[in-house]
Order: sequence, then structure tokens, then C-alpha cells
Amino acid sequence: MKAIMKKNTETKSMFRRIKAKINGRIERTRSWEGDDPARKRKTYWKAYAASFCVLALAALFVYPSNGRSLVWSVDGLEQYYPFFIYEGQWIREIVQNLISGQGLQIPLWTHALGYGMDIPSTLDVFFDPLNLLSALCPERYSEYLFQFLVVFRLFLAGATFSLFAFRFKTGRFATLLAALLYALGGTAMAVAFWPASAWPLVLFPLLLLGAEKVLARERPYLFIVSVAAFFIISYYFSYMACLFLIPYCAARVLLTQGRMGILRFLGWTARFLGYAAIGILIACFALVPSIIGLLGIERVTDVAVTVPLLYPFSYYGSAFAGFLSFTGVGSDCYIGFGGIAVLACVLLFVRRGENKLLKLGFLGMTAMLLLPAAGSLMNGLNYATNRWVWAYALIVCFIVAKMLPSLGSLSKREVKAAGIAVVVYGLLVFLIPQARSEKTFAAFVILMAVLLLVAQRGLTERARRAGLAFCLAAGVVCNTFYLVSPDEGGVGFNSSPLGSLYTKLTAEAPNHLVADLNDPTLWRYDGDSTATVRTRNDSLVLGLYGIDFYNSSYNSHIDDYHTELGVAKTNINFSYKNLGGRAFLETLAGVKYYLMPDQAGVRPAYNYDDPSKVVASGLVRNAPYTVYEGTDILPLAFVYDSYVPRSLYDAMTPAQRQESLMQGVVLENSNLPETGLDLKSETRPYTIMSTSGLTVEEGVIRVTEKGASMQLSFEGLPDCETYVYFDGLNHESLPPLESTPKKDFDAMSWYQKAYLLKQNLEWSAPTDYRITLTADKGSGVRTIENSDNDWHMYGGKDEWLVNMGYSSESQATVNIRFDVKGEYHFDEMSVVCQPMEAFSAQTQALKADPVHDLAFDTNKITANVNLDAPKAVFFSVPYSEGWTAVVDGEEVPLKRANTAFMALELEAGSHDIELRYMTPGLLEGMVLSSVGLCAFAAVAVFYAGRKHRGKAIEAKPARPSIEKGSSRDA
Repeated sequence: MKAIMKKNTETKSMFRRIKAKINGRIERTRSWEGDDPARKRKTYWKAYAASFCVLALAALFVYPSNGRSLVWSVDGLEQYYPFFIYEGQWIREIVQNLISGQGLQIPLWTHALGYGMDIPSTLDVFFDPLNLLSALCPERYSEYLFQFLVVFRLFLAGATFSLFAFRFKTGRFATLLAALLYALGGTAMAVAFWPASAWPLVLFPLLLLGAEKVLARERPYLFIVSVAAFFIISYYFSYMACLFLIPYCAARVLLTQGRMGILRFLGWTARFLGYAAIGILIACFALVPSIIGLLGIERVTDVAVTVPLLYPFSYYGSAFAGFLSFTGVGSDCYIGFGGIAVLACVLLFVRRGENKLLKLGFLGMTAMLLLPAAGSLMNGLNYATNRWVWAYALIVCFIVAKMLPSLGSLSKREVKAAGIAVVVYGLLVFLIPQARSEKTFAAFVILMAVLLLVAQRGLTERARRAGLAFCLAAGVVCNTFYLVSPDEGGVGFNSSPLGSLYTKLTAEAPNHLVADLNDPTLWRYDGDSTATVRTRNDSLVLGLYGIDFYNSSYNSHIDDYHTELGVAKTNINFSYKNLGGRAFLETLAGVKYYLMPDQAGVRPAYNYDDPSKVVASGLVRNAPYTVYEGTDILPLAFVYDSYVPRSLYDAMTPAQRQESLMQGVVLENSNLPETGLDLKSETRPYTIMSTSGLTVEEGVIRVTEKGASMQLSFEGLPDCETYVYFDGLNHESLPPLESTPKKDFDAMSWYQKAYLLKQNLEWSAPTDYRITLTADKGSGVRTIENSDNDWHMYGGKDEWLVNMGYSSESQATVNIRFDVKGEYHFDEMSVVCQPMEAFSAQTQALKADPVHDLAFDTNKITANVNLDAPKAVFFSVPYSEGWTAVVDGEEVPLKRANTAFMALELEAGSHDIELRYMTPGLLEGMVLSSVGLCAFAAVAVFYAGRKHRGKAIEAKPARPSIEKGSSRDA
């Protein structure tokens, strides 16, 4: 009996435990539904983390399911990812120097990026705090960490949005859905193209939340830190953030602080400016070098930009569709908010007298999206671009958080208004060509589902919420699928294959054949431009000194050097791969090794064509490559005995300029004797034979058929590099109607004419053009690629000297093919032969006074030289204000030479040379950052003392809501 009673007692105890667990779960559910402050935040963050992981996995699975990574094969693979790897190498080098007892040595200059570049001002992604993790990750796994951090930044964006929304008492369910939309909407998905653009999504909500804390007379720490973080991570996005912060703070001060006189308003202005100034001062260690570097970029300071009054019609059609789906709008803009956001915005305006400030902000930012002038303002008064749409995403998603609770209790009038808006939207989707796509129709179906869901009467709150959550998830997944899927024409087609990123930069990069030589001397390498598969900036990862470079922060002197010499395929100011196999330029750059694809018709460049000097060969991506060592090569430092006046050099043609660089150093002024130039390049007469679809008139090549070509026939010279020279070459696109000959138009039927007129209306001018050139005895295919003059990528270049290759026999023909229709205007088109008979002697003359013990160390170059007369020691290192020269223990002036490089004029005798580098503005920036930190400490002491004394400095708090109006908890 006792055993039975004991058993019953244990059974009752078990049931009590089960009941307690059930009650606990019910209580936890109530804590989500109710307002228990002790539990609601913890519950929310668990729900947000779980929801983000599930939805991000569902949405982004389209990448791995198609064998693609999150890394775009252009900016991602060639900028962000190589810089991520290099930052890990950079940090590990600093740590190794400390461990080995060499002290704190922080590299500020790298010779492995382009011809050599400053690190802090060029690789601004170094100030992304998450990229510091690259130092802890083995390089072979770095691509997976890189992609994880892309997604993690989106997670942070949703988290900071949640913090901002909670400040305004939005409901947790509404905030959760809005945060997921903010973190995984169209603007966020564009982060796969530009990972750095995730940070404004993260920081802008914190910045505004910090402003709200200042308005409420709370501690300003968050505002100051947010300002500092913005300016440290990106001066570009911080500029945009300031333009939005000013009207936001002004409006909120007027709204929350009651009656406002001018003096009181000025007091608030001074308070915000003071706190912002502290944040900017803290950031100066990164900001000052970046700004100095920016002001040295001619693309930023010297380019005159014409901003149109309106965008093309196609832009507005895409913008209309892009609000709902992930349709690319144009001008670097993706929005894509889905059906819930559409209905939330409709409801915002249907409800009169409420949320006036929110309505004003939405209308103002929508107008900005539609006007090129606003895009230009946000881009520093440069070309119009809408990379600021992260701010637009914030206001739209905040509208969702604000209005979502009301979607469950719409009045009949509101349901009717929403229905009319959806029907009108659907009609426009059908009528507008840019909107009439499968992706937009799919997004519209989900919009209809949302409308039916909110219009239903009698649904329980839980069922309605489940439906809204499902619709949001379906919208995000559907939109991401169409954005990414290669089968649907998505951007995944241009994403790098999953698992291939690191090998593309290393084992599958043809230049690893050069890296494997392990030559301990100082040299550069280059590669043939015809068929060599090159990834820009892979030299940085491999630790090679090359030519290749791609980044929007660049050295304008290098760009000027390429421009004045007409180097082909350098049309983008901040991108270059090679020197086109031009023997003079390759040798002057210190190129010792030349990488060649083994393909029929592709010949090695002059001076790199000796079969006995093949030093490496191998298969890369199933293609054979060979590495040649040059015959007559120059070191990275050599001596000139005379100079070419800058004024004389500027008056030459590009062919004459490259010849003159082999004979004398180009300086503005000098005490050296002037070079007695012996220029041998020669222009050869030619005749033109063109195919159908191409006519040549005085200074104009008119191309009416894609792929039309012409042939230049001439009598070349033996033992020459042969060039085709264009001066003043510009392309003007022709719409279909204008490019159709009148006789062809007259012969058309009425239907054909109507169809041509329709094409003319829908036509968008191409932004770029491409010209391919081949020669009868030349090497491979050469190209001229450039942008039209009115496109923002146009770099002001219209002069090209294209090397068709060296031949010991006379070349006779060059075929020129035009891939884009239109009119090609030019001032001069000629064939130039460059005799190479004096090349070897000129190279040996430049090596007559050898530079000894040349060494490239951390932020330092050392060498010694013995001169028999006053001469100039030339360094094939890009000129920068950060370089200073010390010769024999005394500082001497360092001159800019040959447009882009450095030289020292020295007297006769033996000299010990040391070039030292310090990033311009870094020391001054660090001093200012110290001042900012002291000011921040003073603010912290002030607020700590105020709390300790228990004195209220200002008693009136700011109102917590954005303005009066109903806001039901979700």
C-alpha cells in the first residue's frame, strides 16, 4: 500500500512539473504579446536572431544552390576580397615584427599594389573593424569568413534598426518584420556587390538613435561614437549621413522641444555640432589621410560634370517596379521592399492628420530618388548616383514598423483605398515596359496576397500575424531568387563560383608562375594583354611587384602618366592591368619577367622574346603559359645624366614621349644639361578599305552595323614596333532611327517604320564602346575600350597609342573592328613605326652608373650610388608627398620625375640614400584624434559628475514618439 501511495505521489509530482512547464511556455508567449519590460527584450532578440538565420538561409540559398558565392566577380573579387586577405597579411606582419624583437613597425606603403600605393588612404576598407578577423583566419579559408561577415553585417543592420524603432515604442512583432525587411531587402542584398555599403545600414540607425538620446538630455556617448565610427569606416558615406542628419535633427528639435525661439534653437544646434565635432576629431587618424588622398585625385577635383534635369524614361519605369521587386533601378540603386511595404506606405497616406513628419520625409526622399540633382549632391556634386538609398530603406522600413499594427484593423475606406492602389499599381506594371517582367509579376502576386490577408474579417490576431510573416518571407525569398538566379538573368551569373575565390588569386592565377620563381632581387613583372587571364590586384595577394591595380582611391600621377602616353585599356582612371607590351615602358618600369599565353598568333613583346630566356611554363586553368626574362632590363632605380624640360615633353606625341623617357628624365626644371633628343618614330601613310555598315569621312567614322570594320594598308618599317594612333577619339551613339539610312527607311512598310519608331522610343544609349585591332604580323588582338563622354565612368581620355606588336619584317595591314554603332570622331588617326635599333644601347646607357644595395624595407628605401658628375637618380616608385629623402644624413628635395615617379638630383661623389615614407596627414590626424578622445573623456567626466551630484542640468525631456498619432502595439 505504501508503495502504491508513493507511486501516486511521484505521478502527481510529474504532472505538476509538466503543468509548470506548460504554464511557463504560456507565460513566455504572454511576455511576447504583452509589455513586461523584464522579458520582452530578451524574447525579441532571440526571435530576431532565429528569424534572421532562417530567412537569410532561405533567401541566400539561391547562391550555393547555383554553385555561386556572395562575391561579385568585379568589385568583390578584385577589390574587397584581395584587400581582406592583404589586411590579414598586414596584421600578421606587424605581430611577427613585434615577436621577433624588431619593434612596432606598421607598413604604410606597399609596392605590390599597382606600381606602389599608400595603404591607409588607398585601402580604406582597413578601417572596417570586422576585417581585423582576417588576421586570425588561414588564407585558404578566408573566402568563407569573408562571406560570413557580409551576412553578419546584415544581421547587425537589422539589430540596430530594431534599437532605433524601439525608441519610438513600435511593437515587437512589427519591429521584427520591419527589421528583417531592412536587413534582407533589396538595398541590403546589394551588399553582395559592395560589402562596404553594409556599414551605413548598420550605423545610420545608431546615429539617429544617438540624436534621440541627445534630444532627451541623456548621455551623448552613442551619438559621438556613431559619428566617429561613420567617419572612420567611410568618409564617403559619412558625408551622406551628415546631409540627412541635419534636417532630421532640426525637425526633431522643433517637434520635441516645445516652443522654440531662435536662441534656443541655436543652442541645440551648437550642442549637436559640438558632439559631432568630438566624433569627427576621434576619427581624424583615418579621416585626415583619406581626405588628403581624395583631394589628390583629379577624377574628384578636376572633372566638370553635367547633371541632367531628369533621368531617362527607363529609369523611372525601373524605379516604379524596383520599389516592389528587386529590379535594378539604375545609378547604383536597388530598393525592393515587397508587398507589405507598399501597403504600409499606402496606409500612411490614407490616414489623414497622422505621422506628418514621416509623410514629409518619405515624399522628400522619394523625390530625391527621382531627381539627378539629388544624386549628384549626395555624391559630392559629382555624377548622379543613388548609393544613399540605405537612408531610404530606413524610412520605408520604419513606416512598416509604424503602420503594420494597423494593417490588422483596416476600416472599409482603408481597404477600398488599398485595393484601388493595388489595382492601379498592377495596371502600371502591365503597361510600363521596364516593369513588365516575371520578377515584378511574382512580387505583385505576393502583394495581392497581403491585400487579401489584411482585408479578411474574423481572422485571429495570431493567424493574421502568421500570414504577414509568411508573406514577408515569401517576398524576400522570391525577390532574392530573381535577383540572383543565373537562370533568370540574375546577378549570380556575375558572382564568383563558390570555393574558387582564393584559388583564382593564387594557384589559378597565371602570375603564380612568376611568384614561384622566388627571385630575391627587386623587379616587376607584366603580362600580355591579349589572352592572359588576369585578376586585378592579385599581385597584392601573391606579394608580387606588378602593374595591375583597381580601386577608386588611386594615384593621379600614375593616371596622368598612362594618359599622356596613350596606354591602351587604362580608360578607367583607377584601373590598369599592363603596359601593352611596349618595350620602352616595360623596361622603364623595371619589368624583368613577362608572362605570355601560348596561343597561336600571340607573340612575346620585344625584349621579352628570347627563347633561351624562358624561365617558367605551366598550365593554368587548362591553358599553357610561359614566363620570359627580359634581355635588356632596368632596375627599379637607375641614373639619368640629362633632363627633358616638361614644356618640351608636353608638346610631343605619345610615341615621341616614350622615346624621350629612354634618353632623359622629365622634370619641370633642373640643373642638369638638357637632353639632346634623337627621336626616330615615324608616321607612315596609309589607305582605308571599309566593309559594309561603315563609312569614313573627314574626322568621322560612321558605323551603322555592329561589327563593321575597316582595313588600314601601309608600308611599314622592319625591326619596329608598329602602333595605331588616335587623337581626340570620341564616340557618339546614334538612336535606331538616326542610324537607319534614309533610303532603307523609305523602303520599309508602315509596320516596319512603326516598329522602328517604337525601338527609337525605348532606346537607351550605350555607355561604352570597344574597338578591336589586329595586324598582319602583329601579336594577338589589341583593344581600345572607353566610355562615352557623358557617362560617369569617362575619364577624360581620348588619345590612344596601341601597340600592334614588334616584327623584324615590315607590317602592312591593320584591321579595325567597331563593336558599337555610332559616330567615332577623331582629330588624328595614323600609323606609327617605332624603330628599335637604339633600344639596347639606350638601356645600357641608363645602367652606366649602377645604383648599389637597393633595398625596399618597411616604409623605407635605401641605396647608395657613386656618380662621376651631377646626375639624377631615378626611382621607379610613384611620387607621393609622403616620401622624404635623406642623402648623406641631410634631407634633400625629392622631385616628381617622368610625371609619376621620383628622382634626386645629386652632385658627383658617393652618396648614401634613404627614402622615408609617412602617410600624408597621418601624424596630424593622430594628434587630432587624441584631442577628440580627451574631449570625449571630458564629456564622460561631466556626465558622471552630474549623476554623482544628482543634479538635473536640464529638466524637460523629449517626447518619445515621433509625433502624435495612434500606434498600437504589435
